Amino acid sequence: MKKNIAVVVYSRANFGRCKSLLHELKNSKDFKLTLISGASALTDRFGSSAAFIEKEGFKIDEKITCLIDSSEPEAQAITAGVSTIQLAGVLKKIKPDAVVLVADRYETLSISIAASYQNIPVIHLQGGEISGNIDDKVRNANTALADYHFVATKQSKDRVINMGISKNKVFNSGCPALDLLKSFKKDISLDVLNQSGVGDELDFNKPYFLISQHPLTTDISNSEKHMSEIIKSANKFSDYQKILIWPNSDAGNSGISKAIRKFREQDLNLDGWRFLLAIPPDEYAELLRQASCLIGNSSSFIRESSFLGVPSVVVGDRQKGREIGSNVILAKPSTNSLSKAIKKQIIRSGYKSNKLYGDGNASKKIINQLRKINFG
Repeated sequence: MKKNIAVVVYSRANFGRCKSLLHELKNSKDFKLTLISGASALTDRFGSSAAFIEKEGFKIDEKITCLIDSSEPEAQAITAGVSTIQLAGVLKKIKPDAVVLVADRYETLSISIAASYQNIPVIHLQGGEISGNIDDKVRNANTALADYHFVATKQSKDRVINMGISKNKVFNSGCPALDLLKSFKKDISLDVLNQSGVGDELDFNKPYFLISQHPLTTDISNSEKHMSEIIKSANKFSDYQKILIWPNSDAGNSGISKAIRKFREQDLNLDGWRFLLAIPPDEYAELLRQASCLIGNSSSFIRESSFLGVPSVVVGDRQKGREIGSNVILAKPSTNSLSKAIKKQIIRSGYKSNKLYGDGNASKKIINQLRKINFG
């Protein structure tokens, strides 16, 4: 009998992180994939990742409407609470053999709670890492509640074991997001991105910066200022086009969005700028690969960028403490610091690929290990 594995995707980041694993589960004769989506993944304001999921050929079996769409911190707690209530009922109904959750976003804590209290084994991806924001607390709580752990680095594996987890339940698979980078699809054209979002139509044969900044929920008051500094710094480099992705649903996103709107409304020189809500995982992987420099605090500017060897300027403290490759420069969120870092990166001809976060075979390693587990 096939093992019924439920995977919960609550955000655009979650989908990119587990897309390759979803394909492995869907195509396997040993597993039945039950896909649950909800929160910001269902909302147009944050790019409606559910549309990307369905376009990829997946069926969303259950949808959880739980997002409290507010930039205030309590909205995260309320969202997680609503999700816990709704997801508990869904899991009771579908009775999966195990539930997969990814990383450290605030909504993920509701997944591990709803499953654990019903004695459903929890499979956690990307535990044991260190970063800024509130993510460390959520990630470690998920680790404590999870039963099986697939981590992305050796140091992460050691940290999870040091939390008291049996080493027989901790596996260093690498990051599944890198699976999308190992072999690029030849038919992907970035020109499709000119059909979404707003701004200039870009020529993807010419150099560009990719900018993605998310809130630091422990420093919400400075979200607008930090985004403004990034925009000012990037705009100094007129020879480079700029692709800016709107922030995620974390508390403080309104400050970042406000800085972007002010720039669009007040700056008369928007040549070479394009603004996008969200990007499908394959196009995003290609966008990362071709970028002249990555600027912001997305974790992909550390994980995927190191594997690709793409120059990256990581801004502020959201990713503070993460393991980084030689391609990453850490910069303070000030125009002076950022401008210097960007200048250093664009004079580089590129960096060698670094397998710090895996070799691009994470999903195969995960599914091979899952076959060996008796979930009871």
